[in-house]
Amino acid sequence: IHSVSLTPKMLINLSKRLIKPTLVFCNFSQVDGDVLKHLAETKCLNYVVVEYDLKYCAYRSEQLHFLQTNGVGCDCKETQHGKTMSEVYSSASHVFCMAEKQIEPSETQLGIELKNKSTVLTSCFTDEQLDLLLTLGKTYLKENKLAVLGSGSWIKGIKESEAWCKVHHKSYETIPALDYSSFIKKLAGFKGLVFKPLDYDTCPRLVIEAKILGLDLYLNNNVLHKNESWFQGTPEEIVLYLKNNKTMFWNYLLDKQC
Repeated sequence: IHSVSLTPKMLINLSKRLIKPTLVFCNFSQVDGDVLKHLAETKCLNYVVVEYDLKYCAYRSEQLHFLQTNGVGCDCKETQHGKTMSEVYSSASHVFCMAEKQIEPSETQLGIELKNKSTVLTSCFTDEQLDLLLTLGKTYLKENKLAVLGSGSWIKGIKESEAWCKVHHKSYETIPALDYSSFIKKLAGFKGLVFKPLDYDTCPRLVIEAKILGLDLYLNNNVLHKNESWFQGTPEEIVLYLKNNKTMFWNYLLDKQC
């Protein structure tokens, strides 16, 4: 179900099934607030949330909120949006997040305990994608040049990454938008990746891909997963971890269904 199409009637119909389903909310930023409020307050269905960013903020970024409100900053905790989000996360049976450092600010802004019902899932890849990354990392010769992402939203810090390269006198190339296979093959030929997002980027796939490909990483503290233990391993260890995490996710859901 596309999140924007979800209605209270759908939730009611699902709740009337003999075997009630477990709903997985992968992105509900476009769900009507009244629908979310109905879901949380009636407790008619079991659901889990896969949290990619920071939805306690209406802009999903405190920095973007600051920019869009001429310096007012994130006051969502006191708004209806913040109260609804608090109810949604309180009523969720589990929250799968992308990084450990994502949990604390969410707890603070939502005013609820999440640690005891949250698991770090990280960004997800197919086994085929992970195997391709390992193969390319071992076979592609690397130029003495750094890669910079050339397309994406403001949060990706494209200009800031390019500026860092210039200040530090690093030879770099900006990679344009390409299909996935072409992009990965292009990335595999660089010595390193410069990625300086402007606000919290919970678990950017690009950084994981570059790490598995064997690139040196030049990141800032807005890359929230960069210091986690699983990310400090070898490319082979990271791939094994990511493959096992998918199994953990589905086993959890199957257990809840049973």
